[in-house]
Amino acid sequence: MTHRIPAQPGVPRRPIRVVIVDDHQIVCETVGEILGDQADIEVVGCTGTVAGAIATVRRESPDVVLMDFRLPDGTGADATATIRRHRPPPAVVFLTGDESDRALLQAAESGACGYLVKSAGSGKIVDAVRRAARGEMRLPTERLVERLAR
Repeated sequence: MTHRIPAQPGVPRRPIRVVIVDDHQIVCETVGEILGDQADIEVVGCTGTVAGAIATVRRESPDVVLMDFRLPDGTGADATATIRRHRPPPAVVFLTGDESDRALLQAAESGACGYLVKSAGSGKIVDAVRRAARGEMRLPTERLVERLAR
């Protein structure tokens, strides 16, 4: 199902530019195809490392970065902390298999605006990208509050 962002009369809307960071090529390809099928989203890069994420963001200036947590040369939180210093800073949404409270907390502390597990459906991923591009925050706050209270 394709959700389209309504255009404002007389104002051309450019697509949401997305970089995917995941060390599994099949995830990059599949998520890239899902996002690429959307008229309002353009995938401008895919990489599998922290270093690659930083370089790709510098080169492409995306609106949104979809970030895995565990990468071969560090964590997505490490990459996010650096990426968020880019101007203008892209929104970062974690898309990861790591459901731990520790990963969620590190993602939030690094400046991420969203956190999804890879078992989320394609509609949730597309929705998260669009919400992040609009500046919305979608973190599981109840889990964060419980974790911080411990």
